[in-house]
Amino acid sequence: MTTPINSFQDILDAMERDPSLRDALRRYILTEEILALPAQVKALTEAAGVLVNESRELRAGQEQLRADVRELRTNIGRLGGEVSNMMGTGYEGIVARVADRLVRRELGFRSPAVVMRGRGANATPPMPEVDQAASAGFISWDESDDLALADVIVRATGQDGEAVYVVAEISITVQERDRVRAQRRAALLEKATGVTTIPAVIGVEEDAPEENGDVAFFQFDPDA
Repeated sequence: MTTPINSFQDILDAMERDPSLRDALRRYILTEEILALPAQVKALTEAAGVLVNESRELRAGQEQLRADVRELRTNIGRLGGEVSNMMGTGYEGIVARVADRLVRRELGFRSPAVVMRGRGANATPPMPEVDQAASAGFISWDESDDLALADVIVRATGQDGEAVYVVAEISITVQERDRVRAQRRAALLEKATGVTTIPAVIGVEEDAPEENGDVAFFQFDPDA
């Protein structure tokens, strides 16, 4: 028996009893595009989830890339420092072998001779006079150790006929810290021995030489 429909409520009741009527009414009222919206929204939601995951993976990859770049820069810096040290050590060795000639050429001193080399494979023991001065208390043992690190010390006869020392720091590019070390160690050696001591720096070029004019600069380029 078919139930008569006399009101909107009767329509609602009929759809409640028969879901197929509800679907038929929905298709009749709504367009296909609107009916497809739930499926489209679901697909978009799933796609958004995939994008979020991919975005997380991308950020993780970027962080890893940044870390790799930082490590690469560190390694390059370390390698550059090692190469620089190797070049500097090689240059120091070359200069130390001709330091006596440089003293004769630059200062006109007679009978120059290298009496100490502080670094490299051919480093020599500390000067006995320095250890004796430390033992006697004229300088401290820390100051004696500092002198033992001087790149090269040359003893010569000055133009007045008196003995003289030259304490030289060696660097391809001479900087202010090289001058400061040379001046400090020259003062210590003069204090320890009582012999006039001249601070000097030896290099291919000099950086801002006007900062410390009290230190002699010997230019030496083995490739020139």
